[in-house]
Amino acid sequence: MIGRRTLICFVTLASVALAAPPARATAGQSLWTATYNGPTAGPDTPVGMAIDPNLHRVYVVGTTGDDQAADIVTIAYNIDTGDKIWARRYDGPARGGDLGVAIAYDQFFGGVVVTGASESAAGTGRIDAVTISYQSDGSRIWTRRASSPSTDAPIGLAVSGGDIFVLLNGPHGRLIDYDFTGDRMWAHRLTDDTVLGLVGLRMIGGYLMATGTVSLTVPANSNTGTVLRLKGKGIPPHSGESAGDLYVRLVLSLPDQADESLRNFAQGWSASYDPRAKMR
Repeated sequence: MIGRRTLICFVTLASVALAAPPARATAGQSLWTATYNGPTAGPDTPVGMAIDPNLHRVYVVGTTGDDQAADIVTIAYNIDTGDKIWARRYDGPARGGDLGVAIAYDQFFGGVVVTGASESAAGTGRIDAVTISYQSDGSRIWTRRASSPSTDAPIGLAVSGGDIFVLLNGPHGRLIDYDFTGDRMWAHRLTDDTVLGLVGLRMIGGYLMATGTVSLTVPANSNTGTVLRLKGKGIPPHSGESAGDLYVRLVLSLPDQADESLRNFAQGWSASYDPRAKMR
């Protein structure tokens, strides 16, 4: 069983679209509202949206159905009218829980790519990362599943130049690159035991940026501006060489509210220390 939050329907407002609104629209006005009610009695939960500026479409991905038999649903709407153009459901081979996670517009094909968590075998609780490429007419181009002995839950998706990058938050985190045909180009492990969890993936200026939380030990007497190096904890390059280093700059922050115990400590501190020494 895969736990998740529930909503009753999909609601997409065209006022967030990038296309020019009709002349009758005023700032902040909702132009239309579209509701999706799946074929089962379970909830329908949206998780992501992508815009096609050329065909004037808005795509929504989410989950439809109850936890034990949920499907990933992808819907295309007309961005000007809110009319539904098509809707596609993905039911994995386990016929169990399949949850939508992320969606991205694919400029190469003019369609969309979606990724989600899909139960690998009924009743096992193991999760694969499924990635699906759709053409603009809703036809499926390809479907790929990434699996390992442990859980592979996707948490991020980015598309650039015909390449599809999927970020998985398994025990060590993996970044997978598929080409436009769905062939896997490479897969890299991103983290080791110092990283507690990856949380997102963005393509910025031609660079893939994966974010997460990291565990490290701060040496005694560290101050604001101290830079710590986590050797070999950076993202490895495409060539397969060793990963670079991750640098962390410390910033110490005092509470905004008055803290009596902190005030008493500072007033009772008898050690000789000149805080201006490092500023000269």
